[in-house]
Amino acid sequence: MVRPDRISRRQMLTAASGVAVAGAIGFPALASDFPRKAIRIIVPFQAGGIVDQVARAVSDFASSALGQPVVVEPMPGAGGMIGTMAVARAQPDGHTWLLATSGHVATPLLQASSYDPVDDFVAVSYLGRGQHVALVPAASKAHNLADFVQLAKAKPGALNYLNPGNGSFSHLAAELLQMNTGAKLQAVAYKGLPQGLQDLAAGRIDFALASLPLPIPFIQAGKMRGIGIMAVRRNPAVADVLTFQEQGFGSSQMISWSMVLLPAKTPKQIVEQVNAMFNKALQDPEVMQRLRTIHLSPADPMPWHEVQSLLATDAKRVAEIVKRAQVKAVN
Repeated sequence: MVRPDRISRRQMLTAASGVAVAGAIGFPALASDFPRKAIRIIVPFQAGGIVDQVARAVSDFASSALGQPVVVEPMPGAGGMIGTMAVARAQPDGHTWLLATSGHVATPLLQASSYDPVDDFVAVSYLGRGQHVALVPAASKAHNLADFVQLAKAKPGALNYLNPGNGSFSHLAAELLQMNTGAKLQAVAYKGLPQGLQDLAAGRIDFALASLPLPIPFIQAGKMRGIGIMAVRRNPAVADVLTFQEQGFGSSQMISWSMVLLPAKTPKQIVEQVNAMFNKALQDPEVMQRLRTIHLSPADPMPWHEVQSLLATDAKRVAEIVKRAQVKAVN
C-alpha cells in the first residue's frame, strides 16, 4: 500500500514512458566483484545543506547493504558543476555516485560545461521529490495562487519576485508560472534564498518560491504566507497551504527531485545491483522517515531505466522553459 505522502511510479512517469533508454547507454562487460572498495557519494554543494542531508539519509543503509563504507563527500563550486563533472569523469566502476537535484539539468544550459546531464550519466535511483512553497508577505492581499495572479495581471510589472540564482529551481518555476498565466513580474536577483526571504518578510519582495523547510519559521511567525505548494499532497508542516494541483495550477508546477546518478558506461550488472539496493532503501522505515524529516517525499521503488526516462524527460522540459522564458546564459 502506498503511503499518503509517497510519490507513486505512475505520478512520476507521466509523459516519460516513451523515452528510449537501454539502447542509448553503452554498457561494457559485466563486473562481478562489485563493490570491492569504499563508495563515494559526491554532493556537489556545501556540507550541511539539504542535498548533503539527503545523501546522509541513505548512506548508512547503502553501506550495510553493500558491505563497504559509503562516504558522503561534499564537493561544492560553480553551481554544482565541479562535483558533477568529477562524477562524469570518474571510472565507471560503480564506486562513485552523484547525489543530483533538479538543478542538474538546468545548469549546463546556462553555464559553459563539458558534460551532458543525461548522456554522461546513468540514473539508478529516484529518491524522492522536494516541496516548494509559493510565498507572499503577510500584508499581501493574495491568499491563494488565483489571488496573486489576479493582482499581478492587474498591474503588469508592478510586482516583483525573488530570484535566488540564474536558472535555479525557484527562478525557472516563477518563469513557468508567468508564462502559463500571463502574469508579468520583475525579477530581483539575490545570492541565495535566505537574504531574499528576509526581504520578503519585510515586504520588499512580493513573491517567492522556496523549498521546505526554509520558510517554515517565517510562516509560523506570521511574517509571510504560503499560497500554494508544489507537492503531490499537502505538507503537515504547512497543512493549510493547498497544492498547485488543488488550485487548478497543476501545469504551472515543476518537480524538484533528488536522484542518484552513476557515470555513463557503468556495467549494467552494477547499475542493477545499486538500483535494487536503493529500491530496498525506499521501503526501509528508517530511511523513509529520515527523508520525510527533511521534507523529501520518498518515491516508490522503480527500475533504473524508468529513472533514466524521468531524467531525460525533465531535461527536455527544463530546456523548453529556459528557451521560452529567454533565460540568458552566464558567460
